[in-house]
Amino acid sequence: MKKFTVFTVILTVVVIVIVAEILVDDYLPELGGAADEQIADEQSPLPKTLDLSRAIATDVLGSSGGLSNKLGADLNLDVLDVLDVSDFSDELPGLNEPVELFTYTDTSADPPAPVVADFENVNFVVPSTAISVFLREEQVRSAGFPSAYIEEEPHGGNLFKNILIDDLQGVDVQKYVIKNADSMLAKVYVFRADLNTNINEVFELLKLRSAEDINMEINANNEFGIASFYINDNSRPGTAFLNVRIAGYIYSFSYPKEYHPQMKNLIQLLSWEFS
Repeated sequence: MKKFTVFTVILTVVVIVIVAEILVDDYLPELGGAADEQIADEQSPLPKTLDLSRAIATDVLGSSGGLSNKLGADLNLDVLDVLDVSDFSDELPGLNEPVELFTYTDTSADPPAPVVADFENVNFVVPSTAISVFLREEQVRSAGFPSAYIEEEPHGGNLFKNILIDDLQGVDVQKYVIKNADSMLAKVYVFRADLNTNINEVFELLKLRSAEDINMEINANNEFGIASFYINDNSRPGTAFLNVRIAGYIYSFSYPKEYHPQMKNLIQLLSWEFS
């Protein structure tokens, strides 16, 4: 009889424990969750009538409008919608401005291929950005003008603005201006003779015409290239005028005298180019 009583007590305790666990697992969390929701509702500054469902209209990482670059490198920000919160101004004091909502637009598509001119076409025109084989920007920058660039311009029929060259036969002349963002640094004229013209005769003719001007004096020191001479212009004392024969070409330089070291470097680079 005593054994049966002990067994009954143990069974009763086990049943009570099981029932208690069921109550704790199933019933108490619902009470706790409801209580938490009530506390959150009481503490939330947003009105219960505020419907933000229409603000969430962007498909992110989902359909075809999703983000292709997770870092946002190829995404644009576009205005999707404007949420008028004036209806809630009574419940949210100070919130009177419209809220702009944004979405991302995928712009990662490849840009269109550039149109390239075909040099075999009948009406082909050489681009103005064509690289000159007689004077290049890397030479100018290596000579001591690190931020300089070159522009080609018409010579107007004169060398240094006062020596006639428009009547030269069998000679092509190109004029280049070396400049940077702030100032003009130098001008370079390049003379090229055709097969029927002697470039040395052109060089001597330039020397002769330079000496005809009463304001000019010739200093033929032959310091550079095959032959060279300076022109001293009394009306422009701050400017150097230098003519140099390099290989089968004549290079004529005008520049402020303060840039003489850089121009010496440039002449040396040109001489090495054609040596």
